[in-house]
Amino acid sequence: MRLIGLTGGIASGKSTVSKELHIQGLPIIDADKIAHAALRKGTWGWMRVVATFGRDILREDGEVNRAQLGEIVFADSAKRKQLNSSLSLSLSLLSLSLSLVMHMHTHF
Repeated sequence: MRLIGLTGGIASGKSTVSKELHIQGLPIIDADKIAHAALRKGTWGWMRVVATFGRDILREDGEVNRAQLGEIVFADSAKRKQLNSSLSLSLSLLSLSLSLVMHMHTHF
């Protein structure tokens, strides 16, 4: 199985290409969706981020206010490193799980 990585800036066509590859029957791993899943309320990643940045980053429904968190971490490289450290294991485990499921689906 081949692995294709799509990179590019905002509005460069990544989503368009990804949709076309999906239409062609290729499995897609979307890093943005994995990152959103890692921050979902109640997950281990959510708990680590809230422990690091405090409950002030939460919306009324308890989900992380991603825009507010973005303002914090993009204004301070040390805080960005804290966020990366808080989420790295969650992101790795989610990515590995998804890869294993996709591998099993294509080989069994």
